Amino acid sequence: MKIIQTRLQEHREQTSREEQAGFRPGRGCCDQIFVARQLMEERIRCGKRTVIVFIDFKSAFDCIVRRLKATYNGSSSSVWTKNELSEEFPIKTEIRQGDVISPQFFNIVVDAIMKKVFDGRSGVQYGDNQFLTDLMFADDSAIFAETYTEATDIISSIAEVAESYGLRINGDKTKIMTTDGSEAKVYLEGVQLEQVQEFKYLGSLLEENEVAATAEVNSRIGKASAAFASLKWCV
Repeated sequence: MKIIQTRLQEHREQTSREEQAGFRPGRGCCDQIFVARQLMEERIRCGKRTVIVFIDFKSAFDCIVRRLKATYNGSSSSVWTKNELSEEFPIKTEIRQGDVISPQFFNIVVDAIMKKVFDGRSGVQYGDNQFLTDLMFADDSAIFAETYTEATDIISSIAEVAESYGLRINGDKTKIMTTDGSEAKVYLEGVQLEQVQEFKYLGSLLEENEVAATAEVNSRIGKASAAFASLKWCV
């Protein structure tokens, strides 16, 4: 598996979309968070509305490549609870968690989906001449659009293409945020998606119409205070 993983890694570095940072050498969550904040701040300063769709996929794909399918057939797993190991249970459709090849394999499929969806789309503009359609870390997706109609069209396309790969979007957990706080009427399969004023993306709190990252700073201060308070007993 390690040999296959190494070869896949080399291939992915040559073919992966620039927007994808998941499980790639020299890239991480901080890069995606930084770009997301830069884009939001720039467009807020310019008075341009940005519709952001945070997509949640229901489960990992079950359309497995034949050469790798044999490694999953008959697989079972168990979970370590507080005091003991659970009984083994069969792994049926999802890719194995913790497998060295699973992240690479999953990313290849997600990249294929997004390449089809965003082919011919320029994305939203920020800076002098920069455009961005989305940011991804594995399947953690932030999609950018200028209008509600465009956002609806993009997420509908993602849902359609993803389904052909065995992936489905979880409409209940997929959220919408706008940088100007206006009401966002974005739909998936005829159902209006929930709009939020803030969203935790890759562990960082993004807030609508916020360029100073006040919510994120306050969140981190609160977590630090709670951590210090929990250590009082050992002082």
